Amino acid sequence: MKKFMITGSGRSGTTMMVGLLGAHPEIFCTNELGTFDNESTNLKSRFQLLRKRIQGVAGGLGFIRNPNKFDPDKFEKETSSMKMPPKTDELIQALISSCPIKVNLYGDKFPDYIMNSDEWFADKKNVKILFMIRDPRDVIGSYISNHGKVQTYTGQPQWWTSPNFQTVLTKKNWLDYMYSWNRFKTKSGFQYCELYFEDLLIHPEKTAKKVADFLEVDPMKLVRIFSNPKLVDKSYFQKWRKTVPEINKELPEEWIKMMEQYGYQV
Repeated sequence: MKKFMITGSGRSGTTMMVGLLGAHPEIFCTNELGTFDNESTNLKSRFQLLRKRIQGVAGGLGFIRNPNKFDPDKFEKETSSMKMPPKTDELIQALISSCPIKVNLYGDKFPDYIMNSDEWFADKKNVKILFMIRDPRDVIGSYISNHGKVQTYTGQPQWWTSPNFQTVLTKKNWLDYMYSWNRFKTKSGFQYCELYFEDLLIHPEKTAKKVADFLEVDPMKLVRIFSNPKLVDKSYFQKWRKTVPEINKELPEEWIKMMEQYGYQV
């Protein structure tokens, strides 16, 4: 089974990409299971999470479209006695292989994959990488819109610790992810694809074909999914102009330089 990772700064569209790709019948995606670390730690809890995920999508978008062909109770009974493989990715393959409808691709999304690239990618040159890029002003605006104010983000690394933008911008956040990505790209032998959140919103068909070509799946199925306005809301484009219109005055020089490197003008 072919595998891929979705990574990038939080609030850059990684979760949306999980949903879009998971709607493709050839693809099964999970959200932040950390399944590619290949460690035996927390293997049992990951097993339970993944099993629930498989049961949860039965009859839904992608993966298992016909609930009549999938019996969740039977699946749980058959997998409860499964011998636990020594590595997480082997567990993933064993669980998915036990399902009645087969998929060709498995992917997991986890922002910290790229923050710990030396550890995560040491032996994974056969795993394709999708890296999501978004205007950092919209990344910040997205947090404010979702939380009502800048506040401490519960994930790791800590993002927002002060209502003052200057403090926020100097914490581990978008810039650190981009620095990590730049370092990762100097490594050889990896297959990766950069995706701009803005392209997904404004040019969904073109973006779908780019992703389909990279992952080697049916492009027309992805085009139909990416072009669905219920799944891809164009109103998110440059929303920072409404949510944080003053943010340009607060951007440190190092942020501006990184933004310009990736085509964002201040």
